[in-house]
Amino acid sequence: MRNRSRSAASCEPFREALHELRQQRRGLAQRSSVAVCLTGQLRLFMLSLPGLVKHLLAPRLAAEARVDFFYVGPADASFAHGRRWLQQVPGLRLCSVYSPVLRWASRTGAPLYEELPSPNRSSSYTAPRNRTVAAAVARHHRTPSAFGLLSPAELSLPMSPPSSLPSLRLGVRSAGCSEANARSRLVQAWQARRCLQLIERHEASQSARRRMPWKYGAILRVRADALPTRKVELPPLSSLLAQPAFTPLDDCPARGEGRLANHDFALLGRRDLMA
Repeated sequence: MRNRSRSAASCEPFREALHELRQQRRGLAQRSSVAVCLTGQLRLFMLSLPGLVKHLLAPRLAAEARVDFFYVGPADASFAHGRRWLQQVPGLRLCSVYSPVLRWASRTGAPLYEELPSPNRSSSYTAPRNRTVAAAVARHHRTPSAFGLLSPAELSLPMSPPSSLPSLRLGVRSAGCSEANARSRLVQAWQARRCLQLIERHEASQSARRRMPWKYGAILRVRADALPTRKVELPPLSSLLAQPAFTPLDDCPARGEGRLANHDFALLGRRDLMA
């Protein structure tokens, strides 16, 4: 009984964050929409999401715009544990997972990154009998090139083993930084690019449904395992949309400085610039 009480107490910040997000989405119809791009491992996601809601979204952003979530990360042990938390996030649109086994190439002329089929990759899938109709339809229409793309409803289904998911090969070009640092940046850059593809996929579906072009006003790029502990005062979204510049968080460089950040924890930018 004590263990159950402790478990319930540990979930409270996450439950409060979910309640806050639902309340914001039930508010007045906002004119703008923001895509939150979550990338990386789901380590301590039950704590990182409350921090994101409380210190980045709640102060201003969520009050000005409707917030949708997209996720890209490895199908490792952290995902196996954290996907049940991720599935509960209101406004979660699409997820993309890949094999945590990465291949590195340093030969001359090697592509910066490319997606490779795993040796045991298969487009076949055996779902449990109690799967939802929506998940069944999504699985039926899935092509091998879209393997690893998941809707929120499918996150509760058993995942295929990592060996059957796409793996990555990245070319190491460590100009001005160590090889380890270069590898980290390449993976994060690929995750960001893949997340943008998910966003573009959703924008295309919304444009088709509305019968007119539709895009998000801005993108908030956040590491899924980041734990912000203080409020970050963001500028009004209206000023961000009117200025051709990124908004630096935690000492990220300005767009015109011509250098990469020392990390990639959080960055807010206008939609076209973030691309």
